Amino acid sequence: MQLVYDTAQKHGVPHTVAAELLAHSRPCIYLLEFDDLSSAHRETARPAARTGGLPSLPDDADWLDGMEPLVLTVDCVSPLHEVLPIELPMATCSSS
Repeated sequence: MQLVYDTAQKHGVPHTVAAELLAHSRPCIYLLEFDDLSSAHRETARPAARTGGLPSLPDDADWLDGMEPLVLTVDCVSPLHEVLPIELPMATCSSS
């Protein structure tokens, strides 16, 4: 958030306008292939998605027979949880 305020100030944009921009902003994730990242970003990158295979399910759950192949799994919370200054709901799975 501070980056937005600092950049706005640098370009003469009033603080109230920057605050309004932030109020309407929403987090997002861009998915890129690892090979498309710069070498600097590769050092800190962590997987947020994977293609194919079986889904990550609780131990007592099975992938249903006859279901279409899994195309893509995206973890939308984990990467954002580390970089956003807001609380995000965390899903929990329990097995009995």
